[in-house]
Order: sequence, then structure tokens, then C-alpha cells
Amino acid sequence: MPLVHVYWNEDMIDQEEVWPIVCALPGIVSSAFDHNGLSGFSPDEVTVRPFRCEMTEPGPPVPNRTPMSHDLEVFVWADHSQNREAARGEIVERMRDGLREVVMDGCSGFVWLLLQPTAFADFSSGSKPVASS
Repeated sequence: MPLVHVYWNEDMIDQEEVWPIVCALPGIVSSAFDHNGLSGFSPDEVTVRPFRCEMTEPGPPVPNRTPMSHDLEVFVWADHSQNREAARGEIVERMRDGLREVVMDGCSGFVWLLLQPTAFADFSSGSKPVASS
């Protein structure tokens, strides 16, 4: 179950423009991993969290805060495996290509793939942690 964080510069992209990207990301991520049996998850299992970012904030500067360097920044966390590690360059290229099909012209951005050991548990159901992917 990959977790995707999407940050967008609200000075450059309206919420209405980013929503189609957010909606397309589960399919993009699932498809990017679906190569030589790497996936193991469907688009329904990809969680996407969008975050609006302001380039300028009123008030005093916040320590260690860096402004966004792009209009759109996408971070994808997924469970690590040797197969995924070996294919990480191909996976991130497929995500990049999928994003290029849905982002508006002139939009700058990047996608960052973070593979690490993960676990997931639904605390409301009392389930035990299981590998997330």
C-alpha cells in the first residue's frame, strides 16, 4: 500500500487544476510498479494525500523552512524489496512519464520514490501490522 504525498504551489496551480492529477496518481503509481511482477497492489490500495503550499507566508520566517522549488512535488513511499530496489530507476521513470500525461503545460515538478521497510495496521479494527505492499 504505497503512500503518496502531493505538494503544490498554490501561487502557480489552482486546486481545480491539481485535482485531476491527484485522482490519476493511484493508477500511475500502480502501473509504474506493475512490471515483471513487482506491483502486488491495485490502484485502490494507493493512498494519496494532497497538500497545498504557500510560497510566501505572513509573519516571521520559520527556521529550516525552504520554499518549494517546483510547482508540483510528488513523494511516493513504498515497501522495500530487492526487486523494487533493482528496478527503482525504471519505476520512477514510469511515474514521471505518467505524470507528464496529466500535468498542465508549463508545470514544473518532480516525483521522488522512497523505498523502505514498512508496515500497516488499521487501529480501529484491532488488526496486527502486516507488510504494506
